[in-house]
Amino acid sequence: MSDITPIEQKKLEKIFEMESGFVLDFTNPGFQRFVSYSIKKNIYDQQYSINGESKANRLRSLWMIESNQICGKLIKDLLEYAEDMNNYNNNPLFNKCSEIADRLLKAISLEIDLDSERDLNILAETIKESVNNNLPETGLDRLHTYATKYIRNICKKRGISAGSPPKSLDSLLGEYRNLLLKNKEIESETTGEILKSAGVVFKGFNNTRNKESLAHDNPLLNKDESLLILKYVTATLAFIRIVEKRRIDNLKILAENIRSKVLVSEVVKKKVVLKKSNREFIGLCPFHKEKTPSFIVNDGKGYYHCFGCGAHGDSIAFVMNSEQINYIDSIKKLTDDFNIKSNQP
Repeated sequence: MSDITPIEQKKLEKIFEMESGFVLDFTNPGFQRFVSYSIKKNIYDQQYSINGESKANRLRSLWMIESNQICGKLIKDLLEYAEDMNNYNNNPLFNKCSEIADRLLKAISLEIDLDSERDLNILAETIKESVNNNLPETGLDRLHTYATKYIRNICKKRGISAGSPPKSLDSLLGEYRNLLLKNKEIESETTGEILKSAGVVFKGFNNTRNKESLAHDNPLLNKDESLLILKYVTATLAFIRIVEKRRIDNLKILAENIRSKVLVSEVVKKKVVLKKSNREFIGLCPFHKEKTPSFIVNDGKGYYHCFGCGAHGDSIAFVMNSEQINYIDSIKKLTDDFNIKSNQP
């Protein structure tokens, strides 16, 4: 998931002319080809429809799902396309969006896709090859680096502080386990105990990496012990990946339930005084100062729109922008406010 802020997203949506559901002048096939060429992703995959089916909503979903590097690459390419269309010469908005793309591209890049089972398997095979070639320290060093980045990345998404100085791998895993138990995301007591024991293993893994590698004058682990550590650590990471995928799937269900069960006007009226106007509601836009109402809410079509500043979106987007919180937190707020459950029919 990228860390594009709501303010940055608003700027990007403006430069890409997304207020009416479009992205620049792309047709559906043209947009699909452009995204595929840029980042090797199919923008019409089901995962990118969580915000809606329009090109703009699919791009918003991609920004929410994909990494900083992937989003930065696509934004950079879209800006180049937009510049060819409009000749943005010293345009402040264009320059700011270019800075956003550069920031995303310069963010710390992980070696592989943390959410990909295929990539985790490839990593495991690569490390196993190092061990079989009598280079266990090389494989374990790489596994430790990956595991540290992976656990820290997951904890960051979950709101668990990495600490200063940084917490150890086993400490972060312990906090992650406690969060899963608190949220009832694991049902078996045995699973909780296995994750607890994994914390002990990860603590030992820290010691192994720090004292039994080429960087230290200590005996190195043998092949069989290295393979045992490899299998245990990768199995733990694979399980965490499944838990996180299940969480994302649950968020998708919650998002759909919010859209189907909660009127946009019910969400907006917590912040805006709305008056009925035919089939719509009208009020003063909460996103810019105005004296004459130019902000409408259409429950039938499931969106709000401001004709003054171009703000546009569904109930989830409204909470994100009005509360200045991220996508996941906005879903949590709406599910709490309106008692929405993922298992509702």
